[in-house]
Amino acid sequence: MSSGSSDGWSTHLCIENATSDGVHVWPTARNVWLHHLSLSNVDDELLGIDGPTVTVSWCHLRDNGYATLVGGAAMPYPDLFVTFHHNHFSDNRERHPRTRGRVHFYNNFVRFTGSGGRVSQNGHLLSERNIYVASAGGPALLSRTGGAVTVPGNYRPFEDRLGGGATLDPSHDPTGVFD
Repeated sequence: MSSGSSDGWSTHLCIENATSDGVHVWPTARNVWLHHLSLSNVDDELLGIDGPTVTVSWCHLRDNGYATLVGGAAMPYPDLFVTFHHNHFSDNRERHPRTRGRVHFYNNFVRFTGSGGRVSQNGHLLSERNIYVASAGGPALLSRTGGAVTVPGNYRPFEDRLGGGATLDPSHDPTGVFD
């Protein structure tokens, strides 16, 4: 499912076994609310977001390599604002979320098999009161470069809970997040 429309919402959808992203919000979309979605087993991200001002709530994203990608190209997205709240991420390898924009991520449950959230290209991630559980240890939040990504991002954890050997990557600067 793709959305390029503005001032819209999608609710109560179940998407499995798609041959691309489960749901993709395009750059032309504005003020989009995605809630009560169940996304699993797709060929790319369960959820790709390139449109500014998107809210994702009460969704179940599961059983995939990549959960979410906020800002699809290896460049900064200073006008991309996304909120994730009250979502359940289970048994995805990584990208809970992967962001190059500005993300407020709160009250989510994340059980991951590789890594939790990643932030790069001067993106910002405010991670607030989430639960991160690693299936076999691993970083809950990362500020990372590599491949086409040459600039790290910043994250600020606030009252997050870590389980299953999940850790926080110390190589980040929380001072500029959402300031």
